Amino acid sequence: MVQSRFFPILAIVLVAGCSRSSADDEIILRDGSVRRGELSACTADACTLGGASIARPAIVLIGLDGRTRAPKIPDPLHDELQLTDETIVPATMTAVDAATVVTDKARYPRERVAWIYLAPKLPAGAQGAPSSSSSATQAKSSVTYEWAGTIKAENKYDGREGQYKWQASYTVKFLEVDGHGSVSGAAGESYDTSEFIPSAFAYSISADETLDKHVYDPGSITMSGNASGEIAAAAAKQKNVLRGELVRFDGAAAAGAPPATSFDSDSVYYRINYPPAPGWFEISVSFAGFKNNDNGSDKDWRALYQGIARGGQAAPFFADPDADFIHWVPAWMPEGTVVIGRLASPDQSDVQGSATFPRQGAGDAQDREQITLTWEFRRTRQ
Repeated sequence: MVQSRFFPILAIVLVAGCSRSSADDEIILRDGSVRRGELSACTADACTLGGASIARPAIVLIGLDGRTRAPKIPDPLHDELQLTDETIVPATMTAVDAATVVTDKARYPRERVAWIYLAPKLPAGAQGAPSSSSSATQAKSSVTYEWAGTIKAENKYDGREGQYKWQASYTVKFLEVDGHGSVSGAAGESYDTSEFIPSAFAYSISADETLDKHVYDPGSITMSGNASGEIAAAAAKQKNVLRGELVRFDGAAAAGAPPATSFDSDSVYYRINYPPAPGWFEISVSFAGFKNNDNGSDKDWRALYQGIARGGQAAPFFADPDADFIHWVPAWMPEGTVVIGRLASPDQSDVQGSATFPRQGAGDAQDREQITLTWEFRRTRQ
């Protein structure tokens, strides 16, 4: 999960037998606020909710017909749909009307779509997609540095749903490979980027979670224990366990100001490296790639959390115990950990930083998780 990042992502509470009403649609904005009403239409530029137009860049999630709570976001960097059967469809919404949700890949009856997730609109190439000259660029790819170090993430919550504290530590090595792509700067200038390719990945995760308030009365949900393990480099790359990129220092480029360490919200944190400039890097960690896409099973995903148990008196939301377990793992942290930082110089060897910010938690918009990130790497020229 991630993290699902800048998203409301803990619980998906199914509402059985829910019929459509105009008040059931909702839009969750990047500032954490929620708008409710009748969603009459969406275009490539904006959505109309209750007669008011909301610019698309301000929107994180669109919920249709009040069927579920805000979902987990397995891949925060890319648009997706969550269908009413909880299938995740990687696709970009291009239009919505009273009957249909249209994406860049297919059309869906509106009643089949529960949520639409809109990733931040980044400059071309910033999400890791190959540029139009991908083949030629990849042919010139070369390893320039190895990064070795640790990323630590903590997610604390104490609110109307209960309390939890999840902590994760990732001990990683990855290669900085030139020739990955390019991004456009504020004035239209172009910067080359380097891709991060994992070469070693180990993790430890601890959980202490009790959700026993509000909708869970008189039952409770608990998650507790410790999990640890290693993921082979080939699997880490294939499953997108670790990935990222760096805006390179090509030519004479003055070092920019270092990023802040405290932010008012997760959405502010996610905007600090845009528009791109030399030295900015981004690293993401997620286990969501282990979902078995052939049959929708969460068995392999769940196996990574061996040592953490789901308990409590509340009945499972899903008959499959693996799917029920994954349902209660906070998706932003530890699953969707994302590090954003900036190098001060092309040959910087010690890379470290931290970030803290609140984001929407398990309950309503006023509930806040507190996310704390720290990272420390040794960057060695190859």
